[in-house]
Amino acid sequence: MLETSEFSRAKVRDEIVYDDYAEEPQLPRRAARLLLLIVAVEAAVVAAAALGLSVAVADGLLAAPEILAWAVVLGSVLVLGTIVGFLRARGAAWTLLGFEGASRSLWHLLWQIPAIWVCMGIVQALVFMATADPRGPWAIAWFTEVLSPVTLAALMVTFVLIIPLWEEMIHRGIIFRGLRGRHPLLRAALVSGLIFAVVHASLLMLIFYAVLGMVLAVVRDVHHNTWASVLAYSGLNAIIVADLLLRAV
Repeated sequence: MLETSEFSRAKVRDEIVYDDYAEEPQLPRRAARLLLLIVAVEAAVVAAAALGLSVAVADGLLAAPEILAWAVVLGSVLVLGTIVGFLRARGAAWTLLGFEGASRSLWHLLWQIPAIWVCMGIVQALVFMATADPRGPWAIAWFTEVLSPVTLAALMVTFVLIIPLWEEMIHRGIIFRGLRGRHPLLRAALVSGLIFAVVHASLLMLIFYAVLGMVLAVVRDVHHNTWASVLAYSGLNAIIVADLLLRAV
C-alpha cells in the first residue's frame, strides 16, 4: 500500500511538471517547425558556400580559415536575425522561447558555470583518452596564429555572445521545452542533447556536445528560464576564450 502511495505521489509530481511546461507560452508547433526549417536551411547554405569558397580559393578544405571563421560569424548573425525577425513578424514575445525575467536563482550560475567547466573538462579528457586525438572545442589556440586580429575578435564575440543566444533559443527554447512538456527530464534532456550534438556535425566530439546539451537542458529546467542556459553556455565559452587569450600572451 505504501509503495502504491509513493508511486502515485511521484506520478502526480511528474504530471504537475508536464502540465507546468505544457502551460508555458510556446510557439505553435507549426510555427516552431517552420522556424527550425528556415534556420536549418540557412545554416546549410552558409556552410556549403563557405566550404565551396574555401576549396575554390585554396588548395585544401581548411586552407582558408578566414573564410570559415567569417562564415561562422555572419551565419550566426543571420540566424539570430532570422529568429528575432520571425518573432517580431508574428508579434510574439521572447517568453514564447522560455525567456523570463531575472530571478535570484540566476546567481547560482556563479558556481554552476565553473562546475560545468570541470564536468566538460573531464568529458573532454575521456574523449581524448578514447581517441588519442587532442582536437576539440578547447584545442583552438591555432586561431591566434592563422586568423587576422579583426577576424579573431569578431569570432570571439560571436563565440561568447551570439552563438549561445541563438543556439539556446533553438535547442532549449524550442526543442527541449517542447519535449519536456511530454517527457521526464532525463528523456527530454537526452533527446535534445543528442540533437544538439548531431547538428554540430563533429563525429569526434559527439559525446562532448551530447553531454553539454544535456547539462544545459538541466540548467534550463532547474532555473525554468532560457536565460539561465544562455548565460551558462556564454560563460563556458568565455572561459574558453580567456584560456585562448592567455595561451597567446
